[in-house]
Amino acid sequence: MDTLKTHNILVVEDNEPINRLFCRHLSALGYQCSGVYTADDALHSLTTDPPHLILLDFELPDGYGTRVLDMILQLQLDIQTIVVSASPRAFSLRHMSYNIEHILVKPISPSLLSELVQRTLMVQQ
Repeated sequence: MDTLKTHNILVVEDNEPINRLFCRHLSALGYQCSGVYTADDALHSLTTDPPHLILLDFELPDGYGTRVLDMILQLQLDIQTIVVSASPRAFSLRHMSYNIEHILVKPISPSLLSELVQRTLMVQQ
């Protein structure tokens, strides 16, 4: 469990209850987790304290998650991403040059989320 504590996860989700749920769940597993609600806040986090993994909603109040993905590429950051969205348009991201590990459609089970986060972070090591 000690290796998990070294991983920072950023949850970019505009739905406050879902954001809090993801952060609580991941924190309980030993990850360091913070949540933001907009693309602008996510961009700020990328430049001040880049995470190891991002859980990214596709549709945010100030634009699409692609703004965040574009900034990751621009800054040449090695950040894995799991897209978690209710929008079927999120699947169009598979055909782009982003570093997306998984695209999940809401709602998702906490056990699936845990498994994919752990698997993604293990690959990154």
